[in-house]
Amino acid sequence: MNVLIIAELFGAKNSVGIILPLLIVCDFVVLPLFWKYATWKMIWPLVPVTFASIVGAWWLLDTINDLTARRVIGGIILLMFGLQ
Repeated sequence: MNVLIIAELFGAKNSVGIILPLLIVCDFVVLPLFWKYATWKMIWPLVPVTFASIVGAWWLLDTINDLTARRVIGGIILLMFGLQ
């Protein structure tokens, strides 16, 4: 729901720039709580994929317009609802 509200208030492309830093901060805040379940051995393989995904998403958002970004975000949200 929050993604939809932020996308409506700030536009689809701008909402990604607002939400991504918030999600990263949340991950760092929650990490100490779950540290007994995670190890660096599990985390390090995710780092290169994460950075590659961020660069790829940055390039994609730079090439598409706001309407297409809205449709992509909507499709991702519907997919996530379906998976839940």
